[in-house]
This record gives sequence, structure tokens and C-alpha cells, in this order.
Amino acid sequence: MIYELTLFCITLICFLGIYNLLLYILPVRNMYYDDIERAEAYVFSRCAFDHVFVGSGLIGHIDPRISGKSFNLYFPYYGSCTGVQVIALSNKIPKVLFVETNFICKGTNEQVIANLFSTRYLRIKKVLPLILRKNNPLKLIKQVLRAFKLENGFNSTVKSNTAQVEIEVLIELFNRTPDLQKLRSDIACLKKNVDILSEKGCKVIFLEIPIDPILSNARLFQVQYAELKKTFREKPYRWIPDHKGHYFQTEDGLHLTSDSLQVFKAHLHTEINKLDIQTTSY
Repeated sequence: MIYELTLFCITLICFLGIYNLLLYILPVRNMYYDDIERAEAYVFSRCAFDHVFVGSGLIGHIDPRISGKSFNLYFPYYGSCTGVQVIALSNKIPKVLFVETNFICKGTNEQVIANLFSTRYLRIKKVLPLILRKNNPLKLIKQVLRAFKLENGFNSTVKSNTAQVEIEVLIELFNRTPDLQKLRSDIACLKKNVDILSEKGCKVIFLEIPIDPILSNARLFQVQYAELKKTFREKPYRWIPDHKGHYFQTEDGLHLTSDSLQVFKAHLHTEINKLDIQTTSY
């Protein structure tokens, strides 16, 4: 019994050692991450990223990476406040940071921050990638199965017939008077982190993802936009200008249709090329 237990322990230690070494040499890429895993992928990557996009699920939907050293650090149901704080705390500063402004009002995902920057495990995570949540062996198996299903066409896309109903619900939700004190607190926290990054040489550029005009005119977004413009004026802060003269269509009021998505990505890349930054194609 003791022999079998000893053999099992030795085998387990060898497996974990080899697995950790493989992760260190060949980090896993192109995974489907949740918020904590995506933040881990950025913070503990050994790659230095030149261009980073932060935002909500809207920027994740677009995936606007512009070079081989870009990272899309998006947080569905939250937004840029979380991404900017992750970057500031990690001290892993990109050359250029693009900040999506649509859902600043969602504030910061404190669970991500607490999980990621716990001083108790932070240093250990840097040398033992196997303990990162994104590198859980069971998750890797699920990813292989998911990739197999996608490759063989087993995924089925079900389109909702209730888009109009969803937009009406969103109109009612976004027309509520926002908590101005909380909004200003979130923007103040964002500004503090943005200024930290700017002082370290990072160029910070703001952009807004187009949504249904009915929603963009809702009270929440109007108040939020006014507060953001008051805090982050054109100088010294920089903004990607709106795409004038084009009506963007959405699937549900928030997420662009495939055609509008391509139009906006082309507009975004055109405006980025006008900026004083260097990009390298894939």
C-alpha cells in the first residue's frame, strides 16, 4: 500500500512538473477565456504587447487587434475600468492603449482584481503557470472538444426573433437616471489609472463603439458621454472620431451586424493609421 501511494505521488509530481514546463515553454493560445482567465492571459504572458484594447463585450465582439503584438482585454458585463486597472496594477504597460467608453458606468470587476493580484500567490503564479485558472487541464480538454465540434460543424446558431423586444427592454433600462455619484467615482478611478499609464509613456486613446441610435440617445449614455468629455478633454487626451454618414445596424441594439462590423473595423483601422503610432501587420 505504501509502495503504491509513493509511486502515485511520484507520478503525479512528474506529471505536474512536465505539464508546468510545457506551459512555460509553449503557452496555450487562442482559448475561450472568462474574465479572470483573460486577465491572467494578459498579466502572465511573457509577450510585451504594443497595442491593447480594453472595454466591454462590445470590443470583444469586434476584436480589433491591429498587429501581432495586440491584445483584446475585454470584460463582458463590465468594461474598460476593469481592463485599465488590471494593466496599471500589473505594471505591464503597452505602447498604446485603446479605451472603449460605452460601459464605463459598469465600474470595476473587483473579483477579478482580488483574484489576480493577491500578494499571497502573485509571485508563485509567475513561475508555476499550471496553477493559473486558465491552464486547468480539464479546461484544456474542454477546449479540444469544443474546437472539434466547431471544426466538424456541430455548433448550431440560433437567431432570436425577439430582437425588437430586447431593444425595448434596453431602452427602458438605459433611460433610467444613472447614479451620478457612482458614475463620477468610476470615471475618477479610471482617470487615476489612465494618468498613471500616461506618465509611464503609454499613449491612451478613447473610442466609442456604435450602437443603435435609439439607445445611444438614452439618458444613461448621454450623461455618461458628457461626464467623460468633461474629464477627458480632447487635449491632452485623444479620441477616435465617430464614423459620420453611416448608419450602423445591430443584431440586438448593442452588437453590430456582420456588415456593419466590417465597416466599423475599416473605419477604426483608418483612424488608427492616422495616429502617430506604428503598427505591424500579422
